[in-house]
Order: sequence, then structure tokens, then C-alpha cells
Amino acid sequence: MSFMLCLPYLWFFPATPIGMAVLLSAGTIVMVLLGRRDDIIMTAITTIVVTVIAVIDPHDAWHQPLLRLIDTMVGIGIGVACKWLSSLPAGWHQKSMNVGTAGRS
Repeated sequence: MSFMLCLPYLWFFPATPIGMAVLLSAGTIVMVLLGRRDDIIMTAITTIVVTVIAVIDPHDAWHQPLLRLIDTMVGIGIGVACKWLSSLPAGWHQKSMNVGTAGRS
């Protein structure tokens, strides 16, 4: 949600405290309308991070939402991979290591 709010904003306007307040309000309203009240805080935190970094380094500030989106996608990928690895049966790596050694003495 933060990506969808911050990217268009930073394309057209500089990051300012008033802009941050507008983005936080819009994010809160959208999350309430979507019935995702538990995600308001996460949307707000990400929006604050994006806009504060854009204030600190205003050159190409519109890159920040894209970088946060990539961060999120990488985090999701790592989480899914860890969950998948943790769900493998115990001893699976021993079986795969012994496949090529059958018949050797």
C-alpha cells in the first residue's frame, strides 16, 4: 500500500512533513476501507521510512518506494524458503547425499 501511495506522490511532489501527513492519512483511510485495520501500522511505518529518506536525499526520491518494494519481495522470498526448508522431513539431506554413493565400498 505504501508503494502505491508514495510512488505517485514522489513523482510529482517533493517529500515534506505535510506530504507525509497526507500520505499517512490516505494510507490509514484506504486500509480501513479495505478492512485491514491490523495493517495500518505497517503501512504507516513504511510510508514514514520512504518519506524520511526522500527528505534526507531528495535527488531521485521516487526510487525509495521501488527499493522498499524490492526489500519486501526479497523478505517474502526468504520467509517462504525458510518455511519450505523447515517443513522438509527429518534426514532428507542424508538421503540425498547417499544417492550417488550406492554400490561403492
